[in-house]
Amino acid sequence: MNYNEFKEALKREIEKRLEGKAAVSFRTISKMNQVEKESIQIEKTGGKVSPVFSLEDLYGAYAVNEDFGKCVEEVLRICEEESCVNEKEIPMTWEEARERIQFRLVKKVWNEEMLKRTPYQEYLDFAVVFYVSLSQTEELRATITVTREMAEMWGVTEAELWEAAKKNFEKEAFFIETMESVLSEFLGEEVPEIKESQQGEGILYILSNRKREYGARAVLRTEELQRLADEQKSSFYLLPSSIHEWILCKDDGETDVHMMKEIVREINGDSHIINPEECLSDSIYYYDREQNEVRIVV
Repeated sequence: MNYNEFKEALKREIEKRLEGKAAVSFRTISKMNQVEKESIQIEKTGGKVSPVFSLEDLYGAYAVNEDFGKCVEEVLRICEEESCVNEKEIPMTWEEARERIQFRLVKKVWNEEMLKRTPYQEYLDFAVVFYVSLSQTEELRATITVTREMAEMWGVTEAELWEAAKKNFEKEAFFIETMESVLSEFLGEEVPEIKESQQGEGILYILSNRKREYGARAVLRTEELQRLADEQKSSFYLLPSSIHEWILCKDDGETDVHMMKEIVREINGDSHIINPEECLSDSIYYYDREQNEVRIVV
């Protein structure tokens, strides 16, 4: 099946399997970085906030093994998960929302339309946007971005959102590990350079959170950067790997930052490597050990 045949067949099969218990429709969803994706939404009865699935992602999974039935079963399985959020779970008061407010980093210039509807704080060339964590399981996490209308309903300012999110942020666990260590964990085997890294030495590091989910906000924890910089007695370049993590590169005094920037730009421009909505920035940043600050380099 080609893409159009796939999406129409998927819609028919889901409607058939749910036997009139849900309305199935196609929607264009605006994602981060002004990316628009065609999606399929299953609106079930009972006051649920229905899951929305990227048709591009579903078709990509189908194209790997051409198992249409497996795609249908996965969609239906997620629809039945208890983690599908009930509208009553969306906090209506600030008291209910305060402990669940968190933030994410997005490139400001890439998200100007979204930021017209969303309160945010500026950080370097980023916008720090807020969201509410609604529910979470091992496999699924439901969140909703805080809009200006929601902030007005709660009667809070951007500054109050920032303070609440910052307080919750300080409770989160982040990590900095050598690139070799992360690759070893991912591959399930040692890589040649791991021995040197175990001795506390390394050139490349990964900065993220344990779930590797929207971990780029870890850059705001300068105490973590300062700890590494003091251990290694070096400042670091920060490469925006994605919205989920940073790559840290020791400043050895010989780094070609313009070449580094070009590599980042090329990676961000290749949708086979990174989804466009998960790109963080094309710029290169620098953690200055002496000043204990992050700044834009190029």
